Amino acid sequence: MSDQPPAARVSLKPSASFALATIKKYPGPLIGLAAIVTILQFMSSVGSGALENVLVSCLDAQSPGQVNSCDLAISEATGPLAWALLFSVLATVAVIGVQRAALDSTLGIAPSMRSLLSTRYLGRYLLYLVASTVLMAIGFVLCLLPGLIVAYFLQFGAYAVLDRGAGVGQAMRTSVALVRAHPGPAFSLLMIHVAGLLLGSLFMGIPTLVVLPFVTLLTAHAYRDFHFAPQG
Repeated sequence: MSDQPPAARVSLKPSASFALATIKKYPGPLIGLAAIVTILQFMSSVGSGALENVLVSCLDAQSPGQVNSCDLAISEATGPLAWALLFSVLATVAVIGVQRAALDSTLGIAPSMRSLLSTRYLGRYLLYLVASTVLMAIGFVLCLLPGLIVAYFLQFGAYAVLDRGAGVGQAMRTSVALVRAHPGPAFSLLMIHVAGLLLGSLFMGIPTLVVLPFVTLLTAHAYRDFHFAPQG
């Protein structure tokens, strides 16, 4: 499979139809996988209040009383932040399981909870996640638009890692090539991702039970479709 996909006009409609049909056919495993992610993400949020207290107490601590308040906030936040970090890592691993299940579904393999237990390419995935997150963070710090551009071009990288065992550089090149070959559908897919994140954050994350399977199935199918689109 080449990193340079053929230029062709493709649509997200087949991918959307595939995602909806797969959720309808396998609601239990897909919603179950998403439920694990939702629970872990909710548990990771327990440290947000402690972090907020640290920021409020320490950002402009000058007097002895303010310094003491900052030290107290830091000591009280250590435990919650450690638990938040642990659950964040577990949530990330669970998301990998959902993405594996989505990729398997595009190959006709029924999604199952076993996807959570696979460690295939886990190290490469985490390296890619760190690298892409750093690039997006730099982009968002510089300005919102550069961060969105990075997210736009790297949205298929994680799937290239899980699908082909690609390294960080190869996964990024693959994703950029797919987006450049199909810029319009890739932009629409990014907007769906953004909308999914916003929707999933509502009502204690409950919409994630459906949004996460739909978006991952949509992206996995688009990843395959973009690769194998016929010459146009």
